[in-house]
Amino acid sequence: MTSLPAWLLSAIALVASLPLASKGDDAGNLVFRDQARRIVATADLTLPDPLPERDKEFEGKWEIKSWTEFPVSATRNGKYQGQRTGTGVHVDLNPGTDDNNVFLDGSLSDGELSGKWYRTTLSGVTHSGTFVLKLATRP
Repeated sequence: MTSLPAWLLSAIALVASLPLASKGDDAGNLVFRDQARRIVATADLTLPDPLPERDKEFEGKWEIKSWTEFPVSATRNGKYQGQRTGTGVHVDLNPGTDDNNVFLDGSLSDGELSGKWYRTTLSGVTHSGTFVLKLATRP
């Protein structure tokens, strides 16, 4: 039986020790998918409970948990601003930023907010996909 060279064992150990693009073991309650429906990021985002009335604004905090091809250069965590739009919600994940920002536009149904996410830059929309946010359940 042939043993692996020491340099190869060292390389395997190094790669195994590298952290994944993740900030924790928790998958989060928000899942972002790309246009091919692959998961590109997970995050925690809490909406106010109850949500405000239509056309009213709200804010909260969010934190990205893991990502692959999500535009984390645009935003990773912090405060968000949102607005209730009838049966839907519009969320700005990087308020006060005109360039390099991520937005969520979704509808509320069956204990979740789901819809489209998109990254905007001064050149226009550069990344987009869908998202599902599981809402907290009341005890």
